[in-house]
Amino acid sequence: MVANIKNFLGNKILELVKSNEHLPNLDFKFIFSLLKLGRITTEKEVNFHLNVQPLIKAKYSLNSIISKFNLKNDTIINSVCEEVNQEKKSIITIKINCDYFINEVLQNNDYFENLLNPKLSNGDKIIVDFSSPNIAKPFHVGHLRSTIIGNFISNLYSFFSYDTTRLTYIGDWGTQFGLLNIGLNKLNLSDDDLKQNPIELLYKAYVEGNRLSQSDSSIADEARRVFQCLETGEQTYELQRWKRFKEFTAKELARTYDRLGIKFDVYNWESMYTAKNILPLIKQMQDRGLLSNEDGKLVVKLDSGRSATLLKSDGATLYLTRDIAAALDRYKSYNCKHMLYVVDNSQTEHFIALKDILSAMEFNWAKNIQHIKFGRVKGMSTRKGQVVFMKDILDEAKERMHQKQIESPTTKLMSDDITDILGISAVVVNDLKQKRLKDYEFNWDIALQIDGDTGIKLQYTHCRLTSLEKNCGVSLPNHCDPKLLQEPEALLLIQEIARFDDILLNSFNNLEACTLVKYLFQLCNATSRALKVLKIKHETRDIGAQRLLLFNRSKIVLYRGMKILGLQPLEEM
Repeated sequence: MVANIKNFLGNKILELVKSNEHLPNLDFKFIFSLLKLGRITTEKEVNFHLNVQPLIKAKYSLNSIISKFNLKNDTIINSVCEEVNQEKKSIITIKINCDYFINEVLQNNDYFENLLNPKLSNGDKIIVDFSSPNIAKPFHVGHLRSTIIGNFISNLYSFFSYDTTRLTYIGDWGTQFGLLNIGLNKLNLSDDDLKQNPIELLYKAYVEGNRLSQSDSSIADEARRVFQCLETGEQTYELQRWKRFKEFTAKELARTYDRLGIKFDVYNWESMYTAKNILPLIKQMQDRGLLSNEDGKLVVKLDSGRSATLLKSDGATLYLTRDIAAALDRYKSYNCKHMLYVVDNSQTEHFIALKDILSAMEFNWAKNIQHIKFGRVKGMSTRKGQVVFMKDILDEAKERMHQKQIESPTTKLMSDDITDILGISAVVVNDLKQKRLKDYEFNWDIALQIDGDTGIKLQYTHCRLTSLEKNCGVSLPNHCDPKLLQEPEALLLIQEIARFDDILLNSFNNLEACTLVKYLFQLCNATSRALKVLKIKHETRDIGAQRLLLFNRSKIVLYRGMKILGLQPLEEM
Protein backbone atom coordinates (compact mmCIF):
# COMPACT_ATOMS: atom_id res chain seq x y z
CA MET A 1 0.00 0.00 0.00
CA VAL A 2 1.30 3.53 0.69
CA ALA A 3 4.18 2.04 2.71
CA ASN A 4 5.76 0.79 -0.54
CA ILE A 5 5.77 4.30 -2.00
CA LYS A 6 7.13 5.78 1.23
CA ASN A 7 9.88 3.14 1.21
CA PHE A 8 10.81 4.13 -2.34
CA LEU A 9 10.80 7.86 -1.56
CA GLY A 10 12.54 7.39 1.79
CA ASN A 11 15.43 5.48 0.21
CA LYS A 12 15.71 8.04 -2.56
CA ILE A 13 15.85 10.97 -0.10
CA LEU A 14 18.31 9.10 2.12
CA GLU A 15 20.69 8.68 -0.82
CA LEU A 16 20.46 12.41 -1.58
CA VAL A 17 21.20 13.57 1.96
CA LYS A 18 23.94 10.96 2.46
CA SER A 19 25.90 12.43 -0.43
CA ASN A 20 26.88 15.37 1.80
CA GLU A 21 29.62 13.84 3.95
CA HIS A 22 29.99 17.00 6.06
CA LEU A 23 26.51 16.67 7.61
CA PRO A 24 25.27 14.21 10.29
CA ASN A 25 24.04 10.82 9.11
CA LEU A 26 20.29 10.19 9.03
CA ASP A 27 18.70 6.75 9.10
CA PHE A 28 15.88 5.44 6.94
CA LYS A 29 13.42 5.11 9.83
CA PHE A 30 13.85 8.81 10.57
CA ILE A 31 13.29 9.87 6.94
CA PHE A 32 10.30 7.51 6.65
CA SER A 33 8.67 9.16 9.69
CA LEU A 34 8.93 12.59 8.03
CA LEU A 35 6.97 11.55 4.92
CA LYS A 36 3.19 12.04 4.93
CA LEU A 37 0.60 11.29 2.26
CA GLY A 38 -1.20 14.44 1.11
CA ARG A 39 -4.15 14.92 -1.22
CA ILE A 40 -4.73 13.92 -4.85
CA THR A 41 -4.70 17.19 -6.78
CA THR A 42 -7.07 18.34 -9.51
CA GLU A 43 -4.16 17.74 -11.91
CA LYS A 44 -4.39 14.03 -10.98
CA GLU A 45 -1.12 14.03 -9.06
CA VAL A 46 -0.59 12.61 -5.57
CA ASN A 47 1.25 14.77 -3.06
CA PHE A 48 3.69 13.38 -0.53
CA HIS A 49 4.94 15.93 1.98
CA LEU A 50 8.36 15.81 3.62
CA ASN A 51 8.58 17.61 6.95
CA VAL A 52 11.91 19.41 6.61
CA GLN A 53 12.07 21.16 9.99
CA PRO A 54 14.23 18.37 11.53
CA LEU A 55 16.44 18.46 8.41
CA ILE A 56 16.89 22.23 8.67
CA LYS A 57 17.88 21.82 12.33
CA ALA A 58 20.47 19.27 11.18
CA LYS A 59 21.89 21.93 8.78
CA TYR A 60 20.51 20.40 5.58
CA SER A 61 19.62 22.83 2.81
CA LEU A 62 16.18 22.55 1.20
CA ASN A 63 17.39 23.83 -2.15
CA SER A 64 20.25 21.36 -2.04
CA ILE A 65 17.88 18.43 -1.43
CA ILE A 66 15.43 19.54 -4.13
CA SER A 67 18.13 20.20 -6.71
CA LYS A 68 19.57 16.71 -6.29
CA PHE A 69 16.35 15.02 -7.46
CA ASN A 70 17.06 13.81 -11.00
CA LEU A 71 13.63 13.64 -12.63
CA LYS A 72 14.80 12.92 -16.15
CA ASN A 73 13.01 9.79 -17.40
CA ASP A 74 11.40 9.34 -13.96
CA THR A 75 8.02 7.62 -14.45
CA ILE A 76 7.02 7.86 -10.78
CA ILE A 77 7.95 11.34 -9.54
CA ASN A 78 6.50 14.19 -11.60
CA SER A 79 7.98 17.13 -9.70
CA VAL A 80 9.56 18.25 -6.42
CA CYS A 81 9.08 21.72 -4.94
CA GLU A 82 9.20 23.73 -1.72
CA GLU A 83 5.84 24.82 -0.28
CA VAL A 84 4.50 26.40 2.90
CA ASN A 85 1.98 24.40 4.95
CA GLN A 86 -0.95 25.61 7.09
CA GLU A 87 1.40 26.20 10.02
CA LYS A 88 3.45 28.47 7.72
CA LYS A 89 6.41 26.12 7.82
CA SER A 90 8.43 24.99 4.82
CA ILE A 91 7.87 21.48 3.47
CA ILE A 92 9.06 19.64 0.40
CA THR A 93 6.19 18.36 -1.75
CA ILE A 94 6.88 15.38 -4.00
CA LYS A 95 4.24 14.92 -6.70
CA ILE A 96 3.68 11.28 -7.69
CA ASN A 97 2.18 9.90 -10.87
CA CYS A 98 -1.49 9.20 -10.06
CA ASP A 99 -1.80 5.97 -12.08
CA TYR A 100 1.27 4.53 -10.37
CA PHE A 101 -0.24 5.47 -6.99
CA ILE A 102 -3.62 3.85 -7.75
CA ASN A 103 -1.95 0.66 -8.93
CA GLU A 104 0.26 0.48 -5.82
CA VAL A 105 -2.73 0.93 -3.50
CA LEU A 106 -5.17 -1.49 -5.11
CA GLN A 107 -3.04 -4.12 -6.88
CA ASN A 108 -1.13 -5.52 -3.88
CA ASN A 109 -2.94 -8.85 -3.44
CA ASP A 110 -0.49 -10.14 -0.81
CA TYR A 111 -1.09 -7.08 1.33
CA PHE A 112 -4.87 -7.42 1.29
CA GLU A 113 -4.72 -11.18 1.83
CA ASN A 114 -2.57 -10.52 4.89
CA LEU A 115 -5.14 -8.01 6.18
CA LEU A 116 -7.80 -10.71 6.02
CA ASN A 117 -5.61 -13.45 7.47
CA PRO A 118 -2.61 -11.92 9.26
CA LYS A 119 0.46 -14.15 9.20
CA LEU A 120 1.99 -13.00 12.44
CA SER A 121 5.55 -13.94 13.23
CA ASN A 122 6.65 -14.57 16.81
CA GLY A 123 8.13 -11.25 17.83
CA ASP A 124 8.81 -9.65 21.19
CA LYS A 125 6.70 -11.06 24.00
CA ILE A 126 4.24 -8.74 25.69
CA ILE A 127 1.62 -9.21 28.42
CA VAL A 128 -1.49 -7.01 28.42
CA ASP A 129 -3.28 -7.08 31.77
CA PHE A 130 -6.80 -5.75 31.32
CA SER A 131 -10.40 -5.97 32.54
CA SER A 132 -9.33 -7.50 35.90
CA PRO A 133 -12.63 -7.34 37.84
CA ASN A 134 -13.14 -8.17 41.52
CA ILE A 135 -15.29 -10.95 42.92
CA ALA A 136 -18.14 -9.58 45.03
CA LYS A 137 -17.88 -6.10 43.53
CA PRO A 138 -19.72 -4.75 40.49
CA PHE A 139 -18.10 -5.53 37.16
CA HIS A 140 -18.59 -1.86 36.52
CA VAL A 141 -18.19 0.53 33.61
CA GLY A 142 -14.55 1.16 34.58
CA HIS A 143 -13.86 -2.53 34.04
CA LEU A 144 -15.77 -2.28 30.76
CA ARG A 145 -13.47 0.53 29.59
CA SER A 146 -10.42 -1.48 30.63
CA THR A 147 -11.83 -4.50 28.78
CA ILE A 148 -12.57 -2.59 25.56
CA ILE A 149 -9.30 -0.61 25.51
CA GLY A 150 -7.19 -3.59 26.59
CA ASN A 151 -8.65 -5.77 23.86
CA PHE A 152 -7.95 -3.08 21.25
CA ILE A 153 -4.33 -2.71 22.44
CA SER A 154 -3.84 -6.50 22.44
CA ASN A 155 -5.21 -6.73 18.90
CA LEU A 156 -2.98 -3.87 17.76
CA TYR A 157 0.18 -5.43 19.22
CA SER A 158 -0.74 -8.77 17.63
CA PHE A 159 -1.22 -7.03 14.28
CA PHE A 160 2.31 -5.63 14.56
CA SER A 161 3.66 -9.16 15.16
CA TYR A 162 4.17 -9.08 18.92
CA ASP A 163 3.71 -12.37 20.75
CA THR A 164 0.82 -11.05 22.82
CA THR A 165 -0.57 -12.68 25.97
CA ARG A 166 -4.00 -11.43 27.06
CA LEU A 167 -4.29 -11.70 30.83
CA THR A 168 -7.02 -10.82 33.30
CA TYR A 169 -6.09 -10.60 36.98
CA ILE A 170 -9.17 -11.24 39.10
CA GLY A 171 -9.42 -9.73 42.58
CA ASP A 172 -10.46 -12.64 44.80
CA TRP A 173 -8.51 -11.81 47.96
CA GLY A 174 -8.67 -9.56 50.99
CA THR A 175 -10.70 -8.97 54.15
CA GLN A 176 -13.83 -8.44 52.04
CA PHE A 177 -14.04 -12.21 51.62
CA GLY A 178 -14.65 -12.55 55.32
CA LEU A 179 -17.45 -9.99 55.00
CA LEU A 180 -18.76 -11.79 51.94
CA ASN A 181 -18.94 -15.06 53.85
CA ILE A 182 -20.90 -13.40 56.67
CA GLY A 183 -23.28 -11.79 54.16
CA LEU A 184 -23.95 -15.10 52.42
CA ASN A 185 -24.87 -16.72 55.72
CA LYS A 186 -27.13 -13.82 56.67
CA LEU A 187 -28.95 -13.87 53.32
CA ASN A 188 -29.11 -17.67 53.34
CA LEU A 189 -27.81 -17.94 49.76
CA SER A 190 -27.04 -21.46 48.54
CA ASP A 191 -24.49 -22.65 45.98
CA ASP A 192 -27.32 -23.23 43.51
CA ASP A 193 -28.40 -19.60 43.89
CA LEU A 194 -24.84 -18.43 43.25
CA LYS A 195 -24.42 -20.63 40.18
CA GLN A 196 -27.26 -18.80 38.44
CA ASN A 197 -26.04 -15.25 39.03
CA PRO A 198 -22.71 -15.30 40.89
CA ILE A 199 -21.40 -11.76 40.23
CA GLU A 200 -24.55 -9.94 41.30
CA LEU A 201 -25.39 -12.17 44.29
CA LEU A 202 -21.83 -12.15 45.64
CA TYR A 203 -21.90 -8.37 45.48
CA LYS A 204 -25.24 -8.34 47.30
CA ALA A 205 -23.77 -10.58 50.03
CA TYR A 206 -20.68 -8.38 50.36
CA VAL A 207 -22.83 -5.25 50.76
CA GLU A 208 -24.85 -7.02 53.47
CA GLY A 209 -21.72 -8.18 55.32
CA ASN A 210 -20.22 -4.70 55.13
CA ARG A 211 -23.47 -3.15 56.43
CA LEU A 212 -23.47 -5.48 59.42
CA SER A 213 -19.82 -4.72 60.24
CA GLN A 214 -20.57 -0.99 60.46
CA SER A 215 -22.67 -1.53 63.59
CA ASP A 216 -20.91 -4.56 65.09
CA SER A 217 -17.10 -4.53 65.45
CA SER A 218 -17.05 -8.26 66.19
CA ILE A 219 -18.17 -8.92 62.60
CA ALA A 220 -15.16 -7.02 61.24
CA ASP A 221 -12.94 -9.08 63.58
CA GLU A 222 -14.54 -12.29 62.29
CA ALA A 223 -14.00 -11.15 58.69
CA ARG A 224 -10.29 -10.62 59.38
CA ARG A 225 -10.07 -14.05 61.03
CA VAL A 226 -11.63 -15.74 57.99
CA PHE A 227 -9.21 -13.98 55.64
CA GLN A 228 -6.20 -14.95 57.79
CA CYS A 229 -7.28 -18.59 57.48
CA LEU A 230 -7.36 -18.16 53.70
CA GLU A 231 -3.92 -16.49 53.69
CA THR A 232 -2.30 -19.36 55.58
CA GLY A 233 -4.02 -21.98 53.41
CA GLU A 234 -5.74 -23.58 56.39
CA GLN A 235 -8.21 -26.18 55.12
CA THR A 236 -11.51 -24.76 56.36
CA TYR A 237 -15.11 -24.72 55.16
CA GLU A 238 -14.58 -21.08 54.15
CA LEU A 239 -11.63 -22.07 51.93
CA GLN A 240 -13.68 -24.68 50.08
CA ARG A 241 -16.54 -22.20 49.72
CA TRP A 242 -14.20 -19.54 48.36
CA LYS A 243 -12.95 -22.01 45.71
CA ARG A 244 -16.53 -22.50 44.57
CA PHE A 245 -17.02 -18.69 44.34
CA LYS A 246 -14.02 -18.59 42.00
CA GLU A 247 -15.38 -21.37 39.83
CA PHE A 248 -18.84 -19.79 39.49
CA THR A 249 -17.39 -16.34 38.81
CA ALA A 250 -14.92 -17.54 36.17
CA LYS A 251 -17.72 -19.23 34.20
CA GLU A 252 -19.94 -16.14 34.38
CA LEU A 253 -17.08 -13.86 33.30
CA ALA A 254 -16.23 -16.16 30.38
CA ARG A 255 -19.83 -15.85 29.12
CA THR A 256 -19.65 -12.05 29.25
CA TYR A 257 -16.23 -11.96 27.57
CA ASP A 258 -17.52 -14.33 24.90
CA ARG A 259 -20.30 -11.87 24.04
CA LEU A 260 -17.61 -9.23 23.56
CA GLY A 261 -15.59 -11.58 21.36
CA ILE A 262 -12.68 -11.62 23.83
CA LYS A 263 -10.64 -14.72 24.61
CA PHE A 264 -8.13 -14.39 27.44
CA ASP A 265 -5.00 -16.51 27.23
CA VAL A 266 -4.57 -16.47 31.01
CA TYR A 267 -6.86 -16.08 34.01
CA ASN A 268 -4.75 -15.07 37.02
CA TRP A 269 -6.09 -14.71 40.54
CA GLU A 270 -4.89 -12.38 43.26
CA SER A 271 -5.04 -15.37 45.60
CA MET A 272 -2.12 -16.95 43.73
CA TYR A 273 0.07 -14.65 45.80
CA THR A 274 -0.74 -15.43 49.45
CA ALA A 275 1.26 -14.35 52.49
CA LYS A 276 2.84 -17.82 52.59
CA ASN A 277 4.03 -17.48 48.96
CA ILE A 278 5.19 -13.90 49.40
CA LEU A 279 7.38 -14.40 52.51
CA PRO A 280 10.53 -15.22 50.44
CA LEU A 281 10.00 -11.96 48.53
CA ILE A 282 9.64 -10.02 51.79
CA LYS A 283 12.86 -11.61 53.09
CA GLN A 284 14.67 -10.69 49.89
CA MET A 285 13.60 -7.05 50.34
CA GLN A 286 14.62 -7.08 53.99
CA ASP A 287 18.06 -8.47 53.07
CA ARG A 288 18.47 -5.54 50.69
CA GLY A 289 17.58 -3.11 53.46
CA LEU A 290 14.49 -1.86 51.63
CA LEU A 291 11.98 -2.43 54.47
CA SER A 292 11.53 -0.80 57.86
CA ASN A 293 9.27 -1.75 60.76
CA GLU A 294 6.67 0.84 61.73
CA ASP A 295 4.29 -0.21 64.52
CA GLY A 296 4.59 -3.86 63.46
CA LYS A 297 4.00 -3.09 59.76
CA LEU A 298 6.66 -3.64 57.11
CA VAL A 299 7.05 -0.46 55.08
CA VAL A 300 9.09 0.52 52.02
CA LYS A 301 10.26 4.05 51.19
CA LEU A 302 9.52 5.17 47.62
CA ASP A 303 11.51 7.52 45.38
CA SER A 304 8.80 10.13 45.82
CA GLY A 305 9.50 10.21 49.56
CA ARG A 306 6.21 8.50 50.37
CA SER A 307 5.99 5.22 52.25
CA ALA A 308 4.03 2.13 51.20
CA THR A 309 2.97 -0.70 53.52
CA LEU A 310 3.69 -4.19 52.18
CA LEU A 311 2.78 -6.31 55.22
CA LYS A 312 0.22 -5.49 57.92
CA SER A 313 0.94 -5.98 61.61
CA ASP A 314 -1.20 -9.15 61.59
CA GLY A 315 0.91 -10.60 58.74
CA ALA A 316 -1.68 -10.00 56.02
CA THR A 317 -0.51 -8.83 52.58
CA LEU A 318 -1.83 -5.85 50.62
CA TYR A 319 -2.74 -5.35 46.99
CA LEU A 320 0.63 -3.71 46.21
CA THR A 321 2.52 -6.63 47.79
CA ARG A 322 0.62 -9.10 45.67
CA ASP A 323 1.16 -6.98 42.52
CA ILE A 324 4.94 -7.06 43.10
CA ALA A 325 4.82 -10.85 43.41
CA ALA A 326 2.60 -11.10 40.32
CA ALA A 327 4.97 -8.97 38.20
CA LEU A 328 7.95 -11.13 39.22
CA ASP A 329 5.98 -14.29 38.45
CA ARG A 330 4.93 -13.02 35.01
CA TYR A 331 8.42 -12.01 34.00
CA LYS A 332 9.76 -15.40 35.08
CA SER A 333 6.92 -17.38 33.44
CA TYR A 334 6.69 -15.50 30.13
CA ASN A 335 10.10 -13.81 29.74
CA CYS A 336 8.16 -10.86 28.34
CA LYS A 337 9.77 -7.68 27.09
CA HIS A 338 6.84 -5.45 28.04
CA MET A 339 4.07 -5.57 30.69
CA LEU A 340 1.08 -3.34 30.08
CA TYR A 341 -1.55 -2.66 32.76
CA VAL A 342 -4.77 -1.15 31.39
CA VAL A 343 -6.19 0.55 34.47
CA ASP A 344 -7.88 3.93 35.02
CA ASN A 345 -6.14 7.19 35.94
CA SER A 346 -6.88 6.82 39.66
CA GLN A 347 -4.26 4.04 39.98
CA THR A 348 -1.32 6.16 38.77
CA GLU A 349 0.38 6.30 42.20
CA HIS A 350 0.00 2.55 42.63
CA PHE A 351 1.91 1.79 39.42
CA ILE A 352 4.58 4.39 40.17
CA ALA A 353 5.12 2.59 43.50
CA LEU A 354 5.20 -0.81 41.76
CA LYS A 355 7.91 0.31 39.33
CA ASP A 356 9.90 2.11 42.07
CA ILE A 357 10.01 -0.98 44.28
CA LEU A 358 10.96 -3.37 41.45
CA SER A 359 13.66 -0.93 40.30
CA ALA A 360 14.98 -0.68 43.88
CA MET A 361 15.25 -4.48 43.81
CA GLU A 362 17.46 -4.02 40.71
CA PHE A 363 15.13 -5.65 38.20
CA ASN A 364 16.06 -3.79 35.01
CA TRP A 365 12.96 -5.00 33.21
CA ALA A 366 10.81 -2.86 35.55
CA LYS A 367 11.34 0.08 33.17
CA ASN A 368 9.25 -1.82 30.60
CA ILE A 369 6.19 -1.86 32.86
CA GLN A 370 3.66 0.57 31.41
CA HIS A 371 0.48 1.84 33.00
CA ILE A 372 -2.03 2.48 30.18
CA LYS A 373 -4.27 5.05 31.81
CA PHE A 374 -7.78 6.01 30.80
CA GLY A 375 -10.42 8.48 31.93
CA ARG A 376 -13.71 7.70 33.61
CA VAL A 377 -17.19 7.32 32.15
CA LYS A 378 -19.89 9.50 33.65
CA GLY A 379 -23.63 9.05 33.36
CA MET A 380 -23.62 5.32 32.65
CA SER A 381 -26.71 3.67 34.10
CA THR A 382 -29.23 1.07 33.03
CA ARG A 383 -32.92 0.58 33.68
CA LYS A 384 -31.89 -1.61 36.60
CA GLY A 385 -30.28 1.34 38.39
CA GLN A 386 -26.99 3.11 39.10
CA VAL A 387 -25.00 0.06 40.30
CA VAL A 388 -24.05 -1.09 36.82
CA PHE A 389 -22.80 -4.60 36.07
CA MET A 390 -21.19 -5.16 32.67
CA LYS A 391 -23.74 -7.82 31.73
CA ASP A 392 -26.49 -5.24 32.40
CA ILE A 393 -24.80 -2.76 30.04
CA LEU A 394 -24.60 -5.32 27.23
CA ASP A 395 -28.20 -6.43 27.85
CA GLU A 396 -29.36 -2.80 27.85
CA ALA A 397 -27.57 -2.12 24.56
CA LYS A 398 -29.26 -5.15 23.02
CA GLU A 399 -32.72 -4.20 24.34
CA ARG A 400 -32.43 -0.60 23.14
CA MET A 401 -31.20 -1.77 19.72
CA HIS A 402 -34.17 -4.11 19.46
CA GLN A 403 -36.53 -1.27 20.41
CA LYS A 404 -35.07 0.94 17.70
CA GLN A 405 -35.75 -1.78 15.13
CA ILE A 406 -39.38 -2.01 16.26
CA GLU A 407 -39.83 1.76 16.08
CA SER A 408 -38.20 2.17 12.64
CA PRO A 409 -40.66 1.74 9.74
CA THR A 410 -37.85 0.81 7.30
CA THR A 411 -35.87 -1.62 9.46
CA LYS A 412 -36.69 -5.31 9.51
CA LEU A 413 -36.40 -7.18 12.80
CA MET A 414 -33.05 -8.93 13.08
CA SER A 415 -32.01 -12.13 14.79
CA ASP A 416 -31.16 -12.06 18.48
CA ASP A 417 -27.44 -12.58 17.76
CA ILE A 418 -27.24 -9.75 15.21
CA THR A 419 -29.07 -7.38 17.55
CA ASP A 420 -26.63 -8.29 20.32
CA ILE A 421 -23.59 -7.69 18.07
CA LEU A 422 -24.98 -4.32 16.93
CA GLY A 423 -25.64 -3.19 20.49
CA ILE A 424 -22.15 -4.25 21.58
CA SER A 425 -20.60 -2.56 18.51
CA ALA A 426 -22.35 0.66 19.50
CA VAL A 427 -21.03 0.54 23.08
CA VAL A 428 -17.47 -0.40 22.03
CA VAL A 429 -17.13 2.26 19.32
CA ASN A 430 -18.74 4.92 21.50
CA ASP A 431 -15.97 4.28 24.03
CA LEU A 432 -13.05 3.93 21.62
CA LYS A 433 -13.87 7.11 19.70
CA GLN A 434 -13.10 9.11 22.86
CA LYS A 435 -9.60 10.29 23.71
CA ARG A 436 -8.27 7.59 26.02
CA LEU A 437 -7.19 9.88 28.87
CA LYS A 438 -10.35 12.01 28.88
CA ASP A 439 -13.38 11.51 31.08
CA TYR A 440 -16.57 11.47 29.03
CA GLU A 441 -20.32 11.54 29.48
CA PHE A 442 -22.14 8.45 28.27
CA ASN A 443 -25.40 8.89 26.36
CA TRP A 444 -27.42 5.89 25.14
CA ASP A 445 -29.15 7.86 22.37
CA ILE A 446 -25.86 9.04 20.88
CA ALA A 447 -24.19 5.63 21.18
CA LEU A 448 -27.04 3.87 19.35
CA GLN A 449 -27.57 6.40 16.55
CA ILE A 450 -27.97 4.70 13.19
CA ASP A 451 -27.04 7.72 11.05
CA GLY A 452 -24.21 9.21 13.14
CA ASP A 453 -20.57 8.30 13.69
CA THR A 454 -21.24 5.10 15.61
CA GLY A 455 -20.52 1.40 15.58
CA ILE A 456 -23.78 0.95 13.66
CA LYS A 457 -22.33 2.96 10.75
CA LEU A 458 -19.27 0.68 10.56
CA GLN A 459 -21.43 -2.47 10.60
CA TYR A 460 -23.89 -1.04 8.04
CA THR A 461 -21.12 -0.11 5.60
CA HIS A 462 -19.49 -3.53 5.92
CA CYS A 463 -22.85 -5.24 5.27
CA ARG A 464 -23.48 -3.00 2.27
CA LEU A 465 -20.11 -3.87 0.72
CA THR A 466 -20.63 -7.59 1.40
CA SER A 467 -24.04 -7.46 -0.29
CA LEU A 468 -22.54 -5.64 -3.29
CA GLU A 469 -19.93 -8.37 -3.79
CA LYS A 470 -22.54 -11.11 -3.58
CA ASN A 471 -25.12 -9.52 -5.89
CA CYS A 472 -23.27 -7.38 -8.46
CA GLY A 473 -22.81 -10.22 -10.97
CA VAL A 474 -19.17 -9.28 -11.64
CA SER A 475 -15.96 -11.10 -10.73
CA LEU A 476 -12.88 -9.49 -9.22
CA PRO A 477 -10.29 -8.68 -11.90
CA ASN A 478 -6.73 -10.04 -11.85
CA HIS A 479 -5.20 -6.62 -12.35
CA CYS A 480 -5.84 -2.96 -11.63
CA ASP A 481 -6.53 -0.51 -14.49
CA PRO A 482 -6.08 3.01 -13.08
CA LYS A 483 -7.47 4.61 -16.25
CA LEU A 484 -10.94 3.29 -15.32
CA LEU A 485 -10.87 4.77 -11.81
CA GLN A 486 -10.46 8.49 -12.46
CA GLU A 487 -13.74 9.82 -10.98
CA PRO A 488 -13.29 12.20 -8.01
CA GLU A 489 -15.23 9.79 -5.75
CA ALA A 490 -12.95 6.90 -6.77
CA LEU A 491 -9.80 8.95 -6.15
CA LEU A 492 -11.04 10.08 -2.73
CA LEU A 493 -11.77 6.48 -1.68
CA ILE A 494 -8.39 5.27 -2.98
CA GLN A 495 -6.71 7.97 -0.95
CA GLU A 496 -8.58 6.88 2.21
CA ILE A 497 -7.65 3.22 1.63
CA ALA A 498 -4.01 4.25 1.20
CA ARG A 499 -3.93 5.98 4.60
CA PHE A 500 -4.57 2.74 6.55
CA ASP A 501 -0.87 1.93 7.12
CA ASP A 502 -0.09 5.37 8.55
CA ILE A 503 -3.24 5.38 10.70
CA LEU A 504 -2.39 2.03 12.28
CA LEU A 505 1.17 3.13 12.99
CA ASN A 506 -0.11 6.36 14.55
CA SER A 507 -2.60 4.41 16.70
CA PHE A 508 0.15 2.02 17.76
CA ASN A 509 2.66 4.73 18.68
CA ASN A 510 0.11 6.54 20.87
CA LEU A 511 -2.10 3.56 21.84
CA GLU A 512 -5.06 5.72 20.85
CA ALA A 513 -8.05 3.89 19.39
CA CYS A 514 -9.81 7.16 18.49
CA THR A 515 -7.29 7.70 15.65
CA LEU A 516 -8.37 4.44 14.02
CA VAL A 517 -12.08 4.99 14.77
CA LYS A 518 -12.07 8.46 13.20
CA TYR A 519 -10.31 7.06 10.13
CA LEU A 520 -12.86 4.25 9.74
CA PHE A 521 -15.69 6.81 9.86
CA GLN A 522 -13.95 8.75 7.08
CA LEU A 523 -13.45 5.54 5.10
CA CYS A 524 -17.17 4.75 5.45
CA ASN A 525 -18.12 8.26 4.32
CA ALA A 526 -15.86 8.04 1.26
CA THR A 527 -17.24 4.56 0.50
CA SER A 528 -20.83 5.80 0.76
CA ARG A 529 -20.16 8.68 -1.64
CA ALA A 530 -18.48 6.32 -4.09
CA LEU A 531 -21.33 3.79 -3.92
CA LYS A 532 -23.82 6.49 -4.94
CA VAL A 533 -21.88 7.39 -8.08
CA LEU A 534 -19.81 4.38 -9.13
CA LYS A 535 -22.44 1.85 -10.16
CA ILE A 536 -21.40 -1.65 -11.20
CA LYS A 537 -24.55 -3.00 -12.79
CA HIS A 538 -25.34 -1.68 -16.30
CA GLU A 539 -21.69 -0.71 -16.85
CA THR A 540 -19.21 -2.42 -19.15
CA ARG A 541 -17.65 -5.50 -17.63
CA ASP A 542 -14.20 -3.85 -17.43
CA ILE A 543 -15.48 -0.73 -15.64
CA GLY A 544 -17.67 -2.82 -13.31
CA ALA A 545 -14.77 -5.11 -12.42
CA GLN A 546 -12.45 -2.20 -11.58
CA ARG A 547 -15.09 -0.59 -9.38
CA LEU A 548 -15.65 -3.92 -7.64
CA LEU A 549 -11.89 -4.10 -7.00
CA LEU A 550 -12.03 -0.65 -5.39
CA PHE A 551 -14.97 -1.58 -3.14
CA ASN A 552 -13.37 -4.93 -2.29
CA ARG A 553 -10.25 -3.15 -1.02
CA SER A 554 -12.37 -0.74 0.99
CA LYS A 555 -14.21 -3.67 2.58
CA ILE A 556 -11.00 -5.50 3.49
CA VAL A 557 -9.52 -2.41 5.17
CA LEU A 558 -12.79 -1.76 7.01
CA TYR A 559 -12.96 -5.43 8.10
CA ARG A 560 -9.41 -5.41 9.48
CA GLY A 561 -9.91 -2.06 11.22
CA MET A 562 -13.09 -3.33 12.87
CA LYS A 563 -11.37 -6.52 14.02
CA ILE A 564 -8.55 -4.51 15.62
CA LEU A 565 -11.17 -2.45 17.47
CA GLY A 566 -12.63 -5.72 18.77
CA LEU A 567 -15.80 -5.77 16.65
CA GLN A 568 -17.33 -8.75 14.90
CA PRO A 569 -18.04 -7.55 11.32
CA LEU A 570 -21.54 -8.53 10.19
CA GLU A 571 -22.40 -9.59 6.65
CA GLU A 572 -26.07 -8.68 6.88
CA MET A 573 -28.32 -6.58 9.09
